[in-house]
Amino acid sequence: MGRSPAFYAGLAGQGMALAAMLVPIVLRLTEPLTDLVVASAVSTIVAMLASMGTQSLLPVVSDAEGAAATRVLMLGVLAAGPVAAGALGALGYDLPTCLAAGALCAAQTGYIGALAGLVRFERFADVGSLRVVYGAASLAAVAVAAVAWGSGLALILAAAVSFLAADAFAVSRTWPQWREVWGAARGSRSRAMADYVRLSYRATLAGVLDAISAQGSGLAVAGLGVLAPAWAVITRISGGMATVGHQLVAPSVEMEVAAVVRRGDVVSRAQVRRGWVLGAALGALTTVASVAAMAFSGAADGLTGGEVAVLMVGAAAFWGVTVAQTPVAKLLVMLGDQRGRLIWEAFRAAGVGAILLTMSGEGSVLALSALGVLAAIAYYALLSRRRTRVASRVVEGG
Repeated sequence: MGRSPAFYAGLAGQGMALAAMLVPIVLRLTEPLTDLVVASAVSTIVAMLASMGTQSLLPVVSDAEGAAATRVLMLGVLAAGPVAAGALGALGYDLPTCLAAGALCAAQTGYIGALAGLVRFERFADVGSLRVVYGAASLAAVAVAAVAWGSGLALILAAAVSFLAADAFAVSRTWPQWREVWGAARGSRSRAMADYVRLSYRATLAGVLDAISAQGSGLAVAGLGVLAPAWAVITRISGGMATVGHQLVAPSVEMEVAAVVRRGDVVSRAQVRRGWVLGAALGALTTVASVAAMAFSGAADGLTGGEVAVLMVGAAAFWGVTVAQTPVAKLLVMLGDQRGRLIWEAFRAAGVGAILLTMSGEGSVLALSALGVLAAIAYYALLSRRRTRVASRVVEGG
């Protein structure tokens, strides 16, 4: 991967995306940034539900099942916007902000399926180009939104525009392959779609729980008091690094594994180990970048040494560890253990929910940190047990 021009193109694109994240931080737009973090958290959770497991299953299912999956995804795109808008309205946001969040969620749902398609068709060069398109669109849109308006609404709309630009690029690059997939559809469309929903419901629920767990960091902002601005900065930068893991680093691992699965062969330990090594490096970089951004933004000004130390622990133990898992996050489902992934995600989500409901301030950051470490250990154990699973069992739903 490191010798691939596509990888360096992807790094350049992600560099632009990270620069876009730094724009509101440099301009000290902490309140609008907090609005964006909350809207992004809601959007990600709803998008994971609306995408119906395509991020994990689309790379490995048959063409006939792939045709059904994409039709289910299209319905999900249509439903995602109103659901996300309603959720943000329930949190007390005004109508324009809710509508912007709905647009963001619909575009993000489409992006999940578009990226899964690139993985299925082994188009790693286009994955790199996709990040360039997304990064360039994000930097341009955020710069205009932050300088011209400087509001949370403008930043949310900029995020939606970025995903839409990436969606258009990905579809344009894979349209011929998708026509072949759709041509493999058999029998009743509605029955095929229902069969896919039954196949994917565990992966879907696991994805939603994963989003709740990961986005719990953003949802926790409201209860952090004086720590909220600094934690919002950490969350924003770390979320961007998680995107690097999911959308730039992970595809190189997933393409290799998916090809083995479709052949009916056994995935090797070395293939899984490579994902963990890449993840560990990315997690360490995430910790350094998020703490540096917190210091540079001035969001930690006025905090005590103990409060800053707690934030640094959270940056490393929650976000650093969470990002370290991104290159292997889909492998458990790809190897056929939807049930194990669902149980693991339920444990994580229950822990995050309990923390958000019962804790605030420094205690919630430390509790999230402990949960992040325990969850990573458990996932490593599950994946180690499953990594030699025979590929032909994958589509049976675990």
